[in-house]
Amino acid sequence: MEQSLSTSMLTAIQPTLKALIANDLLGHSDMDVKVSIASCLSEITRITAPDAPYDDDIMKEIFGLIAGAFKNLDEMSSHSFPMRVSILEIVAKIMIVMILYWKYFSNFLKTIRSKHSNTVFSLIDTIMTLVLEETESIFTQLLSYLLDGVKVVEKNILHTIKKLAEKVLVNCSFKLKPYFATLFNGNGALLSDYNKNCCCCISEETRYFDT
Repeated sequence: MEQSLSTSMLTAIQPTLKALIANDLLGHSDMDVKVSIASCLSEITRITAPDAPYDDDIMKEIFGLIAGAFKNLDEMSSHSFPMRVSILEIVAKIMIVMILYWKYFSNFLKTIRSKHSNTVFSLIDTIMTLVLEETESIFTQLLSYLLDGVKVVEKNILHTIKKLAEKVLVNCSFKLKPYFATLFNGNGALLSDYNKNCCCCISEETRYFDT
């Protein structure tokens, strides 16, 4: 189904919309069922965009459900993996408010692996970059996730995680510069602790990430 549905089509899918948010589905204990529901709800959100299909309270539950689907992106052998990738594509394409959900950052950086295709890596990179570019107020927690990914002192961080964190930091270097200045001044962190390609200015001087 395409976006911009007619009134008659919107009326026709109302029973489906209502059924998908039943408590026994949103709160289901089986992960595969949760991913299936998240996939359906992301499609519903796509076809009703830019209008939200549900009220704010329900949408918050949906955001959490989708975040849960991203939590296991490293399980590439799972039969639900294609649905997880499909959800990624929808979120990246329509730029709905759900991508501002902070848990997405945490789950992406925990589950990205070298075995993921370039398409999956690119979708995740796009989503994380759009979140930072479109958010008026950058949450310190989001920056902390990215910085933790490029710490040179952390030898156990997977190369792919470092690559993703570095890519997003470089993409958003201009916007993030003042936030990093506050963050570094606030906790005494040293630039030498981080990947040299991701060093940003922490003073009023005009310096940018190396690319």
